[in-house]
Amino acid sequence: MNGKELNQNGMRDLAEYLLVKTAAVIMGVKPAVLLRLTKGVCRRNAEWYEHFRAFAEEMQSILKLEGMVLKETEKDLQVLFYEKRALERMLLRPENRAFLSGFGYGGCGTAEEHLLRLRERFSSPEFPHEIGLFLGYPKKDVEGFVRTPGGGRSVPRGLWRVFGSAGESMVKMNCFRFAEKTAEHALRECGNVALCVDKIKGTDLRMLLSF
Repeated sequence: MNGKELNQNGMRDLAEYLLVKTAAVIMGVKPAVLLRLTKGVCRRNAEWYEHFRAFAEEMQSILKLEGMVLKETEKDLQVLFYEKRALERMLLRPENRAFLSGFGYGGCGTAEEHLLRLRERFSSPEFPHEIGLFLGYPKKDVEGFVRTPGGGRSVPRGLWRVFGSAGESMVKMNCFRFAEKTAEHALRECGNVALCVDKIKGTDLRMLLSF
């Protein structure tokens, strides 16, 4: 799907939104991102919901990411966009495997198997907070929130609640925000989503994630 087709299908705004929200994954500083697309009462939201359902594979191809719908209701979709190799490396770290085994992931050996288990967890009434690991949050913060929901502390412009030292958490939050700003700047410069993906993919922020 090229830029002309995006305009013809009324999907340009959705593609630009997805580019910005998945920028940290595209740039390699985050293994995955969870996005919610709602029908809602807003016409734009309803259009984005229907466009994504119809053109999910094309959108993933443009972003050069994989995706999985973790939960679908009459009102919304919860979609995980991810970079397979980065996600698998994170999931297979011994300390992360040990933590996830407590939620039924013990028999999972690949990213796909972990994602299938995560989708099962989304079918339960209780939200699977271990998803924080999939999203690149520090293990200390994910584990802390699972053990003490509502615990920890908020930080200025925080994206999640922080447990223990804030250093690693703040670095990651700032990187995730900077990735989105980088994508927004690229869109202003070139306007073509596919070209912007290639442009921001060459921006290396991983040096900032040295924890």
